[in-house]
Amino acid sequence: MRQILTTSIGLAFVILTVAAHATSVPPTTPNVSTPSMSSKVGVINPQQALKSMVACPPTITGAATNAPQPWSPSAVSMTVVNAKLSDQPLPQQQMLCFYEGVGSKWYIGRNIQPEFKSCAAVNSSTFSCTK
Repeated sequence: MRQILTTSIGLAFVILTVAAHATSVPPTTPNVSTPSMSSKVGVINPQQALKSMVACPPTITGAATNAPQPWSPSAVSMTVVNAKLSDQPLPQQQMLCFYEGVGSKWYIGRNIQPEFKSCAAVNSSTFSCTK
């Protein structure tokens, strides 16, 4: 009888030991850092996600009038020289691109709204706009 009890206790100990290993946390691996583990993948600055850069066309072609030759000079190629916002309040405010070339000056405008909430000129040919 004593042998059966010892065998039963031994068997119970083996079962508990196996169960404990099955539910325990696996051993940790050495602390090895890889680029994919340490980089901040997927982290986006919400302020940057809402910004868009809008550039003026670098050159435009224009004519002084729509009159036929000889009154109308030939088409003139103009390059962008400045970018600024119009003086109107929102929602009528526009992004303005100013052009010059061969003695001619011209500008074109693009409405800010409804596409953007606001815009600011960042240099002589680009706007930063918030969606």
